[in-house]
Amino acid sequence: MIYAFVFGKNWKLSLAEILSYFEYREIKWSFVDLSKKAIVVDTEISPQDTISDLGGTLKIVKIEKQFPFAELFSQDFGDWTERPISVYGSYKLLHNIRKVFNIVPKDKVLSHTEIISKGLKESALIFGLKTCYWGKTVAVSNPFGFKKRDIQKPAQRTRLAISPSRARILLNLSQAKENVLDPFCGVGTIAVEAIFHGIKRVYISDYDKEVLKDAEKNVRWAKKVAGSNAKVIIKHCDARKISECFSKVEAVATEPDLGVSLKRRPSKADARQIILYLKPLYKKFMNSLRDCLELGGRVAITLPCINSKSGKVYAGKFFLGYELVDPFESIAQRYREFLKLDGKTVLDEEREKGVKRNVIREFCVYRLREKATKK
Repeated sequence: MIYAFVFGKNWKLSLAEILSYFEYREIKWSFVDLSKKAIVVDTEISPQDTISDLGGTLKIVKIEKQFPFAELFSQDFGDWTERPISVYGSYKLLHNIRKVFNIVPKDKVLSHTEIISKGLKESALIFGLKTCYWGKTVAVSNPFGFKKRDIQKPAQRTRLAISPSRARILLNLSQAKENVLDPFCGVGTIAVEAIFHGIKRVYISDYDKEVLKDAEKNVRWAKKVAGSNAKVIIKHCDARKISECFSKVEAVATEPDLGVSLKRRPSKADARQIILYLKPLYKKFMNSLRDCLELGGRVAITLPCINSKSGKVYAGKFFLGYELVDPFESIAQRYREFLKLDGKTVLDEEREKGVKRNVIREFCVYRLREKATKK
């Protein structure tokens, strides 16, 4: 079957998650096409189960027709010409599309929220590199699920802390199957998503004893709502000495301290000072983790990128014993060049809930290649 996975706002992050998900779930697939709006693949999946597992995919479309755009008028779409259609890419050609399809949304696409709330059935027209793909939308991400969990859990996260959907993306990037560790757990957003994701053993810790109480409340709530029997181990622990608290973990999904919340863009010198202050925390944590993370295990982590007055200032990416994973390794070089997929990390959106972030998340995935040398 040919399916198109329609990306969320951050198309690179959505793509990285999908490719990682295919890999660790051992889903056989072959590449068909790719744009900044969607990836088209040949695979056998349960669309609804798959989209429920993902945090950054908006829709899955079952492709029924492939054709050059010049042949649009010769295609038979049946009574679907009288139903809503979402158009992804080449908006300059909307005039021609409206000659074939009578219900093209004003904003070109129906949101996944609108489809669910109104119970609509839609098709989608997706532009690839040189080919058009048309099909019926067979699965839609349910944003109300993430929002409900975020609002209803007993202890709330701070406004700019990681969201449930981003937490789910981190989990898929970590490729955790049996167990996962979040050593900077805060109120437990990643742990909650791990429980709903079906991970059986969840390890969480934090240096703040008070915030651990909130995390414990949220974990109990999540297990009850999800009907989960997951074993959650909660420890008060300094992440710089994480191996003293946990002996063996399969994978890590975490968001550490990203620095102070900045209301204004700092100077480049001040931004560098903030990064310099955080660097020992990250370095000591990653070094201690080498004692308890399985060889080959992944660390999906967000690091700060500070939007200074003179440009972006990044945190260092090198950690002894680890290699930075290329999330787009399976994409053909000509697509990588055309779409500028030339980095191994992905920057998050610069705005969240209408608020411009001066500290931007940079999603990184590391693989442990060398255990710490025993003294």
